[in-house]
Amino acid sequence: MRTFIWVALFAAACSGGDKGGTDDSGSTSGDGGAEGGDGGGADGTTGGGGNQADFINTTKAPIGDFTGFEAGYTTAWLTQTVTQTGTVSLAAAVLDFQEDTPVADATVEFYTGDEVAAVPDVSGVSDAGGNLNLSLPFCTPLTYKTATDPALGDTKNTFEAHQVYGASPTGTDELNSVSTTTYQLIPSLLGVSVDPAKGTVAGTAYDVGDRPIEGAQVVVKSMADDSIPDDVVVKYFVNSFPNREQPETSADGLWVAINIPAGDWKVEMYVADGAGGHLFMGQTVLKVFGDSINISNIYTGYDSVKYPASCL
Repeated sequence: MRTFIWVALFAAACSGGDKGGTDDSGSTSGDGGAEGGDGGGADGTTGGGGNQADFINTTKAPIGDFTGFEAGYTTAWLTQTVTQTGTVSLAAAVLDFQEDTPVADATVEFYTGDEVAAVPDVSGVSDAGGNLNLSLPFCTPLTYKTATDPALGDTKNTFEAHQVYGASPTGTDELNSVSTTTYQLIPSLLGVSVDPAKGTVAGTAYDVGDRPIEGAQVVVKSMADDSIPDDVVVKYFVNSFPNREQPETSADGLWVAINIPAGDWKVEMYVADGAGGHLFMGQTVLKVFGDSINISNIYTGYDSVKYPASCL
């Protein structure tokens, strides 16, 4: 049994390659370059709907490898050339993070092109042991969803964006299923009241070597107009433990944004530039769903997706 459920969720689900695939460069470039942020919330965790300085205000020198992207986003993101494509047979298991045990009768839906639609491109249902086999495209971004019978109320819909499988996956891929109990731990662990009509997004801030960044901050913005949603709260972790007072990512790189309205959003990552401003280092663009967990990592230099080396 995992002794600390919420930590297990984000530490395991959002760590390198996040229990499923890996992340990479995707859809839209953000607003650019260096950003001056000088104040606002004292700990980078307050909401406010529109004031970036409430979220991006760290003066801590970041710890991480930013080689090749030292100046942050200016006019373009880093790019990758994919040389491998095709279809792969994937052995998967849906696991519950409370007990780390199989989730039976879980519906798993994969969407190609990272676009969640009314009809999934590939789907399956886990057996009594939580296992299923899927035929999926490799070296292409995917979003998947796990869910169980809503009438039972056992789990929350769980989405993972920007999953990329290599041409030859090994072992059994673990797909996330978040229990209702786990979801309800948020208020007590982070001191946040959760609006059930809104969604939670979580991930890890990574440097160019795919290692967690210490000293990064994130802010959620609308894809339509760059506005920051009212009531959104951003929190960070220390030693994979939720910390109400931590002002930026610690050595584990973990962040979580709570109470994001359903819709299309981007989560931007910044670090201090050492001169009183901030550098825009990466972002993830995703569709957020209400009353659900949405997982997506941020990689230095990339917009949303970072392909594994086996795809290049």
